[in-house]
Amino acid sequence: MTLPGAPTSVQIAGGKDVSPRTAPVRETLSGKEWAGVTLTWGVLGVIVVFLIAMITFLWSAESNSSTALTGILAKGDTTHGVDTTRFHLVSAERASFRTYWLSLIQMVLLNVLLPVLTALLGYVFGTTQARGAKAEQ
Repeated sequence: MTLPGAPTSVQIAGGKDVSPRTAPVRETLSGKEWAGVTLTWGVLGVIVVFLIAMITFLWSAESNSSTALTGILAKGDTTHGVDTTRFHLVSAERASFRTYWLSLIQMVLLNVLLPVLTALLGYVFGTTQARGAKAEQ
């Protein structure tokens, strides 16, 4: 559909024919860039494996803890009541165990794995951008 008053042809002095590249348009990576990408995927894999292992460990520990606390509650007879001192000691121990492991997981993730991942991603994107800037010149 042509708009009224729109030109039907365009004249560009000194223009040249340009043919588009075939799809997919992808530049090959150099050896260092490919190593950076591979290393980045490796660190992401380590993070995922670490998180899955820690979640599984904490889940199994909490499952055992709830079983122990249920056993303590079941041992109490109706005349003397539940052994509240033992129950509170076990629940306090479980809370400190959970706090310790959650802080350890947080420390490893935030102080070790995520800074390494950030540095690698900066390297990969920085080298790709620098290569694109050289190609434009």
